[in-house]
Amino acid sequence: QITRLFSNVMDLLTIAFILPSIDTSMATVPSSALVLYTTDTAPLARFRETTRKVTVGNDPQATVILEQSWDEYGVAGVLWDSATVLVDFLLKPESAVDLNGKSVLELGSGLGLPSIALSLLSSPSRIVASEQPLGLPLLNRNIRANRAIVETVELDWASPSSSSISSSHFDLILGADLVYKEEAFELLINTLEVLATPDTIIYFASRIRYPKDRKFYRNLAARGFRVNRLLYDRETDVYVYKMQRE
Repeated sequence: QITRLFSNVMDLLTIAFILPSIDTSMATVPSSALVLYTTDTAPLARFRETTRKVTVGNDPQATVILEQSWDEYGVAGVLWDSATVLVDFLLKPESAVDLNGKSVLELGSGLGLPSIALSLLSSPSRIVASEQPLGLPLLNRNIRANRAIVETVELDWASPSSSSISSSHFDLILGADLVYKEEAFELLINTLEVLATPDTIIYFASRIRYPKDRKFYRNLAARGFRVNRLLYDRETDVYVYKMQRE
């Protein structure tokens, strides 16, 4: 309960101190995974670290080292709890997520933890990590540093049909902490409509910070997607959802 309370306090501090200083030059950027800001708020010190070491899977020796940069990349340049919860869920045997030989797309990849971890600890046939142009250099550095086999691609949620992957089939689509910016909900839903077939399984991990965040999942269901909540992680206050087109 203390950990969850601290997480919620951090969210409130983010809103109080970070959002007023958002760089307005990025106001037209369509992806909710890329917003620039600066802050020196003490409780957010973990985001000021230049590297993060994450243990993944059941092997305590299996680690991913991630470069992060709060100042240069904003929210897309730091590691959020939703990414670690999503990775843990996907790799747990009891989750029964079939990754062997599957094609996987990660949306709004940021540092790329889910894509990197799946490359190192499972056997998909293809992994594609997508991001806005500004975030691609950091994403690519993390992939190379961990010797992961992951493709990267530019993906604009405002025009997903123009992406080089628009005609590709993906068995799984992943997203970590993408559901928080209401003006991007419609863009994200449209992106899923373009990239997901009825056979595609979608896994999102996110906090439900406000009632508007639940609205995203309601809107997705209204557009013909089955939405199921699979997991609630009390320690991080993160939910994992499974979605699929009907």
